[in-house]
Amino acid sequence: MDKKSLSEQGTCSKYIAPAIQQTGLDMHKQVAKIVPYAGAVNVIYLSAWLNSRFFVASIDPGRSNGISHISTSQAASVPYALPPLAEQHRIVAKADQPVALCDQLKTRLTQARQLNEQLASTLVEQAVA
Repeated sequence: MDKKSLSEQGTCSKYIAPAIQQTGLDMHKQVAKIVPYAGAVNVIYLSAWLNSRFFVASIDPGRSNGISHISTSQAASVPYALPPLAEQHRIVAKADQPVALCDQLKTRLTQARQLNEQLASTLVEQAVA
């Protein structure tokens, strides 16, 4: 079965739920699904906010069986800056620029290492010959 042909529910049932259950979490008590308003929230923007220092510092993760968690009411009480959708897209694109630059630099470094190895091999071959 092709992953891309699965519905959201199918993806959750086949891939996400088993992965969460392997962690020992209770899908009905310890996991919440965040559903952004369609057409109002860019999912990548929301994800970046959930991983931001502001959000993480604003919550007080409790502990249950040694596992950090937050309540949905606690998460809902944290102020959320929601600019217009076009601005969210602009912010996401701007945040992606350094990532793209890093990817380009990684590629250039890999190419430089390969060239360096080829040059070293050629020098050794010529020195031995």
